[in-house]
Amino acid sequence: MRKVIVKGRKNRNQILLIKARHSGVVESALLGLRISTVDLTRPTIYFSLRFFLKYFRLSKTMNKDVAYLLTIIHHIQPKVVISTDSLVTMKRRSMLHELSVNYQDATYISVPHGSYQKGYEFHPVDELTGEELHVKSKVVLASLGARDISSYNRWGMNHDKVVPVGSLPNSIYLRDRLTSPPLKTFQICIVEHLGDPSKNSLPLQSKALQAIEVLCEYVDAYALKNKIKIKIALRPTSKALFESDDEIGWVINWFRQKFKTEISFTDSSVDFATHIASDESQLTVGVDSTALLESIARGNKVLTIWYDDSPLGIPNNDWLFLKNPSYGEFESTVDRILKTSDAEYLGITQFDREHLIECRNGSNAIANLLNLVTDSL
Repeated sequence: MRKVIVKGRKNRNQILLIKARHSGVVESALLGLRISTVDLTRPTIYFSLRFFLKYFRLSKTMNKDVAYLLTIIHHIQPKVVISTDSLVTMKRRSMLHELSVNYQDATYISVPHGSYQKGYEFHPVDELTGEELHVKSKVVLASLGARDISSYNRWGMNHDKVVPVGSLPNSIYLRDRLTSPPLKTFQICIVEHLGDPSKNSLPLQSKALQAIEVLCEYVDAYALKNKIKIKIALRPTSKALFESDDEIGWVINWFRQKFKTEISFTDSSVDFATHIASDESQLTVGVDSTALLESIARGNKVLTIWYDDSPLGIPNNDWLFLKNPSYGEFESTVDRILKTSDAEYLGITQFDREHLIECRNGSNAIANLLNLVTDSL
């Protein structure tokens, strides 16, 4: 049951943050700015006849959550409305886009959680024809990198304006948690991106499972031959990802069955556990997790594999990505990367890294987002 907060006065802050999945990093990045927040799970109701009449009228013609948010926006009249790209209706319609069409006196900013490339678009469909919908939108996309300017269209959105800002979790990690250069205590870190496949019907889930099965087979063979340590970085635990300890156990047992060599796991309840594990490893490998791009931005050596073109948009650069490799190709690539100095590796991969995720000259995603927000006031 939703909790309702009742207020009497308007909040005059010029920035409205709509809470959604992953919006905690956006709120953390906006520390220092005066913002109003609204949470669909704990709606704020203003004790005003005009407020109730506005909502009643709007809710007759549109999705009720959109109608509620639109009523809030009309009531407090912010200059900037910001949320994540997870803010969608049950029919995969971007709420930020719907709001921008119906109230045009604000700038709307969408902060994506990842770089949603081929296969991750989640297009809404026409209810009559079943055809995928593509929408030109004035919502500003605060993207991970320049790559997204031409390729990002989650929820069928084609954004008129895309501003690469980088990774907020990366910047928050570097600001709050990383106090000294990490020691490289593991040779290879695998970034887990499984979850329980029985609870995930996305078409790419089975492909991701196939890809990580191959990756584990190759890493295990390499580790046994070279007698090296392997770390498995588990995804952060949350109700959205792991619904119970049993599911966490499912993932851990899955990995243990795949390896003959000794492996260890991160504590997925610890903030930034994947960031820390990647920073403490000489090489981070995986298939399609945003954590891989974030590791690239922090200057780590990263290698991804996939059965086809990279779902992360990584070009066919065999310093970063291998397309459907044999074990021999994987082994020789890992040998080459590990033998290459950090400085040389960063130089070789510089163009692709900076195109995939904004990280030029120590670029700071928090500062970039703050500049985008304040310039819109």
